[in-house]
Amino acid sequence: MKMPPAGLARVCQAARDLIAFRRLNLDADWPFHGRFDAIMCRNVAIYFDEQTQTRLWRRFADRLQTAGVLYIGHSEALPKELVTRFDQDAAGAFRVVDGRSEPARRSGISTEKTDESEGQNSHSCG
Repeated sequence: MKMPPAGLARVCQAARDLIAFRRLNLDADWPFHGRFDAIMCRNVAIYFDEQTQTRLWRRFADRLQTAGVLYIGHSEALPKELVTRFDQDAAGAFRVVDGRSEPARRSGISTEKTDESEGQNSHSCG
């Protein structure tokens, strides 16, 4: 296997087969109907007004599997009316609560924006 240039990484074929990259207008109808294990939308919602942000976070919560994770940017925050649908795993990582209407099980969920740095996880194939 040919090695990628310095500073780049190569993703194994099995992982690439699980991913589809397409354009998506976050404020329009979405072309998919299934649920997701994870949604990553970091530092995008900050460019929308508060009402549009709330609608977007709600749509994401509705599209996540139970225990699915929503990753948002450190300068973004979930609105108070949606906090009960999530447990906060880490700064910017929110896991959908089982049952979707239960209050969050952990008391550490913050609705305030934070400047905490976030860790990075790495995964490998094979």
